[in-house]
Amino acid sequence: MKFASVFFLFVSLALQTGCAGKPFQPPPFEFESWEKPGTSEQEIKRALLECGYPDPFIAGGKASANEFVIMSRCMEKSGFTSKIPYSLCRGNFNLPACALPDAEIPNRKIEKRLGGRFCRELPGADVCK
Repeated sequence: MKFASVFFLFVSLALQTGCAGKPFQPPPFEFESWEKPGTSEQEIKRALLECGYPDPFIAGGKASANEFVIMSRCMEKSGFTSKIPYSLCRGNFNLPACALPDAEIPNRKIEKRLGGRFCRELPGADVCK
């Protein structure tokens, strides 16, 4: 009986400490995953759309892993830093975009932002003006 009580107490404490912080938090919006000193939230959203992200709130959308790497590298080329330390290029993926020299990574394009799905569907959004 004593063993069962101690075991129950141990399991209860372990479960409670696991829930003490911020459990079950949703992932951040994509624009919250990037930073650049002196840059506003709106500018980060614009940069994401100009680098080809379909939506500044959702990471990559339906993009392939290779397309996602190209979009991420465009952001890095524009001076942004990802707050998420994981990179598809550092994993076990053999993606062609990881081997591309910086000169072949596309630059930001206003046309991508204004002509993309996000701005076509939400033309009144601040990032689409």
